[in-house]
Amino acid sequence: MRIVGSVIALFVVACASAGKRVGDCTPVAVEQRGGVAEVYRSCAVDVAAMPEEGGARPIYTPPRPDFCARVDLEMVVDTAGLVVLSSVNVKRSTDRGLLDVVNALLPSLRYTPARKGSTAVAQLVEYGIAIAGTGASTPVSGLNDASTRRRPRPQC
Repeated sequence: MRIVGSVIALFVVACASAGKRVGDCTPVAVEQRGGVAEVYRSCAVDVAAMPEEGGARPIYTPPRPDFCARVDLEMVVDTAGLVVLSSVNVKRSTDRGLLDVVNALLPSLRYTPARKGSTAVAQLVEYGIAIAGTGASTPVSGLNDASTRRRPRPQC
């Protein structure tokens, strides 16, 4: 679906770490783990957790034509590729409505789990979405749409 006058950008940056320092890779603090015993940053895994293609997508209607908002989260993705909801930490949010949509979506997000060797491991992942509109009041969607990852991220 083409959305005229609106831009949505998504970034999903994986970040995880082992209990020991690896190069510049710092350990994941206990309070960031959401009850998971061992959580890694992307710099400490062989293969980082990645969102599954065709996964859940937010649907959000901008409240006004000059709308620009973003939500940045940090969360643990477990060995099954599911978000550990108790680990979610809001790093930045400029719009409560968009944050509510993203929070409602989190239980349905699916990832390919991070791996160390042949073993699936939990990873600390950064997740963000930004939406900018210029006159559109059409619902905006496209969370895991690969085409949205190539667009410049709005600066909200």
